[in-house]
Amino acid sequence: MRKSYVPGYDYDFFVSYASVDNDPVPAADRGWVATLINILTSGSGLAGKLGRRELFNWWIDDQNLRGNQEADNLIPEQVKRSALFLAVLSPGYAASTFCQLELETFLKNAGTSSERLFIVHKEQLIEGRHAMPEALRRPRKYKFWDLDKNNKPRALGWPQPLFNNPEDRPYFLMVEDLCKDMAEKLDELKKQKEVEKTATPKPEERQQLHVTTTARPSVLLAETTDDLIRKRDEARRYLEQVGIAVMPAGSYYGLARPDYDKAVQGDLANSAVFVQLLGPELGRYLSDVPDGFGWLQYELAKRQHRPILQWRSPDLKDLAGVEDERQKRLLETADAMPFEDFKQKIVRALRKEDNKPPPRPSFIFINCDAVDTEKADDIGQHLGSDVDWERPPYEEMPKARQLQHKIETNLIDCDGLFIVFGTTRPGWVRDQIQLYRKLRPRRAKDPQVLAVVQAGPAPRELKGFGLAGLRIIGVDEIAGVIRPGGV
Repeated sequence: MRKSYVPGYDYDFFVSYASVDNDPVPAADRGWVATLINILTSGSGLAGKLGRRELFNWWIDDQNLRGNQEADNLIPEQVKRSALFLAVLSPGYAASTFCQLELETFLKNAGTSSERLFIVHKEQLIEGRHAMPEALRRPRKYKFWDLDKNNKPRALGWPQPLFNNPEDRPYFLMVEDLCKDMAEKLDELKKQKEVEKTATPKPEERQQLHVTTTARPSVLLAETTDDLIRKRDEARRYLEQVGIAVMPAGSYYGLARPDYDKAVQGDLANSAVFVQLLGPELGRYLSDVPDGFGWLQYELAKRQHRPILQWRSPDLKDLAGVEDERQKRLLETADAMPFEDFKQKIVRALRKEDNKPPPRPSFIFINCDAVDTEKADDIGQHLGSDVDWERPPYEEMPKARQLQHKIETNLIDCDGLFIVFGTTRPGWVRDQIQLYRKLRPRRAKDPQVLAVVQAGPAPRELKGFGLAGLRIIGVDEIAGVIRPGGV
């Protein structure tokens, strides 16, 4: 048996796939999955990156055992002894209980972390027909399908890829990405095993194992609609080659709205620049965000005062046909330039940010009752022109549900919170503090200012509660808690 590259495992990676995805057509001498694995492990693939083909080992069912139900007790044992898990995601995979068993067994043994999970996305899944396995929603997917000129999804490299065929270039680029990332993960696991074997690692050694990938400058590369995924992959590949970390590591797909906002905000907090690729289509995988996830990610980046770089194709000149007004607004502000120039612009922006202190966020939410909107506006004027602020839009007469959603979103996103205690009743103030306490776990970080502002004709007493970090101040004290450039 060939020796594995990572000590402590029999196999460096396990290939999990549905047998229907490896059935060869008459024009091909092997199936799609077998072809992929042959290229992946070749001298131009993992064999070249790790040294020799004999230095690593993998497991793939090449005898169609997955069609034999008696093999149920055999396959999981090989899953458990594998360092990485390579899933070939397709409608066939989503429908296969055997593939689900392999995936569940690996995650049960390796933990719920997706760092050792690699996903080859062979074909598009239609959620109403085939639900994506929950564990495969968020990790990064290596997309081996694309939309053709008729906007129909097609698997890349079908029936077999040809290296000298320009139409198959996206296939080989995606194999290269997959190969590079798998090799890096195998190297990381090998180093960890070697350190564990020799001795208890020193603190600086432990730190080195986990910090090397986060010390690089980082960008948040916004998720795109399907028609721009190839461009997004190209941008990620370019940025990583010049030493820039790209987030998210996986995907936000499948997250409920509160978790979605928290995940994006967390990545923004670790990014120096927000990058967005735009087209005429509106991304709508979040059912409760009618404006699309593109606008939502843009708004979250703006709230955290990240530099924003946006691109659209220079061929997209006529925006009159873009139906959604907010999507049109995004396109109007985007750079219509050659993509190569835009990629270089991102790098220049990152290098410029390296020499500057991180931006200090300065968005204040002034929460007030409907009777205190004038007092809230007066407080807003005390903040100064270098601080963004907002209060509930009562004058727009929103529906109760819309108003509540707006208030809750601002309570989660704001950098500072002022609760106006003017002519409203003390019970309203208490209710808002309780609402903030309820939403606090969904925030990416604590607010830098948290205060009840006494805005009535005379100070009024608040009794019977306490909140960590809460201050009670007068309007004339606002300038003392706000600093130029942030809070």
